[in-house]
Amino acid sequence: MADGYIPTKTTVYFEQDEKPFDGQVSFSVSCYGYVCHDAACSPEPGYSERDSHNAEVVFSYSASCPGYGCAIYEPFYVNHRHIAWCDMTGTANGTPFFLPNVSASPIPDCTYRRQYDAIMNNTYYRYPPEYQNCIDNAKKNRTEVCSRYLIPSTWSAIENTSGVSWVADNGTYWIRTPEYLSCLARIDRESLDCKSEYSLEPVDPASFETDPAGHAIGNFCNLRVALSPYPSPVAQMPAPPTKSNKSALNETTPGSHLTQVPAGRFLIDEISCWFAGLSGGGGH
Repeated sequence: MADGYIPTKTTVYFEQDEKPFDGQVSFSVSCYGYVCHDAACSPEPGYSERDSHNAEVVFSYSASCPGYGCAIYEPFYVNHRHIAWCDMTGTANGTPFFLPNVSASPIPDCTYRRQYDAIMNNTYYRYPPEYQNCIDNAKKNRTEVCSRYLIPSTWSAIENTSGVSWVADNGTYWIRTPEYLSCLARIDRESLDCKSEYSLEPVDPASFETDPAGHAIGNFCNLRVALSPYPSPVAQMPAPPTKSNKSALNETTPGSHLTQVPAGRFLIDEISCWFAGLSGGGGH
């Protein structure tokens, strides 16, 4: 599977009373769970999602937004770790806020869109939009059609079964049945027609949307966060998360919403590698 970060642009929308909050917001997101130490990403003995003593911060980032709809360039590299929940802290126009259990994942609502598909002799090339539509339909079939043949399982069952093909998603395991693999092979064969029907066209790299380091953006995301109707004064804010109070925080209903990753995220790595193989392009 592919392993590496994808240059990402996230447009951030803070809202209050269901209206855009256009003030200065500085915020930090901390996500708790455990780091994977094997291919199955199995937890250490005794780990429990609700036991704060076993949880540690395994991913975090901070950013500032001068106003509604600002852009940040966090790549959200969360490979090789299991995330159970994320908290957000920050200030809105100087008023502190704390949003416990804001999301089960730090990854917002993202669309993967390559701005070029190949580099040859220092020239960038891209397939026409019709090719991308063809590929998008194939990826949709991979997730919506083929995933029907996945069977939910547990790590102990997989470990005790020889020769089984499996895929993991944030602590959830699925058996890749022969029907699932046959479905993937069929769609891959059909997807080869996308390349045969459409040809690469040269593209000017000056037209690329880039991150501050100059890398062409591959993920375009939207992050929406609803602040409490009236930000609490410091004296009324919940205590920051600690090992002793984290379990209680998990049971609360957060006063915010962070757009979740769509269902089927466990296929993202497979799809990204497969798509890169079809396009034949190199990335930054």
